[in-house]
Amino acid sequence: MASVSISLTQNRITTETGYRVINEVTAAADIEEKLFLYKFVDGNGPAWGEGDDTYQHVATVLDVRNYPAAPSPGDDFYRHKKVVLDYGLLSGAIDQAAITKTRLSELAVDWQIEVDAFEGTTGYAYQSEDGEVSFSLEQEQSQEAADNYRVKSTILDSPAPVGIDRSLFLYELIGVAPYEAVDKFIRVATTDDLSQWHAKGAWQLGETHYRSTFVQVDNALLDNAEVHAAQVRTDLEALAVDYDVASDDFVGSETTTYTG
Repeated sequence: MASVSISLTQNRITTETGYRVINEVTAAADIEEKLFLYKFVDGNGPAWGEGDDTYQHVATVLDVRNYPAAPSPGDDFYRHKKVVLDYGLLSGAIDQAAITKTRLSELAVDWQIEVDAFEGTTGYAYQSEDGEVSFSLEQEQSQEAADNYRVKSTILDSPAPVGIDRSLFLYELIGVAPYEAVDKFIRVATTDDLSQWHAKGAWQLGETHYRSTFVQVDNALLDNAEVHAAQVRTDLEALAVDYDVASDDFVGSETTTYTG
């Protein structure tokens, strides 16, 4: 389990015009070091210390969830590990120094709660309305690093799936043979995917896709990891219903007479 800690180095100095507070996160465990939120306002791309980018506040839980430490074009906000603030009045500098320490202390506690809620292994059972299609999912969620949140979803072999194949995750082949660690996860398989693509064990040379019993996805942001985990569950729930409907539509007997 994660154990969140944040180390802050705070230098308070006088300048020719007033008072300066230099805050820098110098170490962190199970949370990124970049915990000061900036708004990107210049025209040259996010770069701390350049242009007119403006410091907003100590990052909140939502900021850490949603705003990157390594921003991409189009990001309005990003996080950095250091902020330098100048004040004309001593009282303002003293207040800011105290607020930064308090908010980082609160963030360490709040982020521990977030990570504890994310980590763990949970089982889910899915079935169609008439029970003719059913299968079980195990979803394991863990924090592998300060910026790596992992979700591993596995269709269980016990209890065995009923009325449907166990390989329910679609991959695009990248290498020369199926290998989940290298190949690209596309989605939870649809009814058409189950008809069109073989399971990994039955994959045939020349096929560009295959289905697997598990998928493991890493995300740099906790929020993205939770969105992925929820989407897998939602799609599997829909698949149980859709596949049963498709199977019922196919199964049956009919006699057709053709005349010339």
